Amino acid sequence: MNRRRRGLLLGLLTVATAACSSGPAKQVASSKPGGARPHATATTSAPTGTQARASFSVTGSPISSPKASATATPFAFPLSGTITPACVRPGQQATIVVQTLTKAAVAYDTFYSDGRSGGTPPYGDGLGGNASGLTDEQGRYTNSWIVSAAAPAGKAYARVLAAYRDQEKEIRVPFTVSNALGDC
Repeated sequence: MNRRRRGLLLGLLTVATAACSSGPAKQVASSKPGGARPHATATTSAPTGTQARASFSVTGSPISSPKASATATPFAFPLSGTITPACVRPGQQATIVVQTLTKAAVAYDTFYSDGRSGGTPPYGDGLGGNASGLTDEQGRYTNSWIVSAAAPAGKAYARVLAAYRDQEKEIRVPFTVSNALGDC
């Protein structure tokens, strides 16, 4: 995935986390030493009516926590997902269900067999499957989209990013786009 798309997904998570937090916005930064990285900012209203600025740097995997250190032990939070139907025809609806902790921030983008993505232009290729939000009281996030009629047949996946407090986690949730006959 290119750095711009990764930055946009991380930005959505940062803004969502900041919006539901009673404190200041969190900053996701690189744990790698070295040169400058692409940088972006997002603004959201804080609960007090003041503006909170959320900024982030785009880096390679894995995603690291700004508070992770040799003395801090990050906890592992659960993150799983499914897409139904597992074999979807172009032009039909697909639904993703993500399960994690209550009130976690979730963002996803789909990637199809030819490398194109679901986000709307100019941030993606417009094939369907790109959104973000918070999990409910049961730790569930659900979203549906229409797979574009232009989506190529073959293996695809949704790249899911989740953030909870100072921790981030990423998974890939597979699905298949059928050919014109409905075969996967």
